Amino acid sequence: MQRLGRVIFESQGPLEDAVHQLEYARVLIDGSQWVHPSAFRNWLEPGLRFQPKSGSNPSEIADMFARDLFEWIRSDCINQPRRFGLFSKKIYCRDDGAMGKFGIKVFPDSDVRENVLKHRKQCGAAL
Repeated sequence: MQRLGRVIFESQGPLEDAVHQLEYARVLIDGSQWVHPSAFRNWLEPGLRFQPKSGSNPSEIADMFARDLFEWIRSDCINQPRRFGLFSKKIYCRDDGAMGKFGIKVFPDSDVRENVLKHRKQCGAAL
């Protein structure tokens, strides 16, 4: 079976790279609370790849998005981080963003559900 996904991390040093490799292996072995481990193993390569920091790289966009997403969630899904407006409309690019297939997932969401729904609506996603 040909795997579709390859995970590439920016190398941070021997210890940090080993820790990332260990956590990735744990996901492949144990899965997550919501995803069975075989799903990860069927779709992802068995090991991480690392690349040195190299100025402008497409992975830098992922870093920026991840940081803005973290800041948004940390603010209880209220504040708009610096670049979050650029990413937000791309998050709900399908009509059923609220149906669990596409969009941001916050677990648990009981305390921020209204804010997430408000964000979906602002982005034009169907509720």
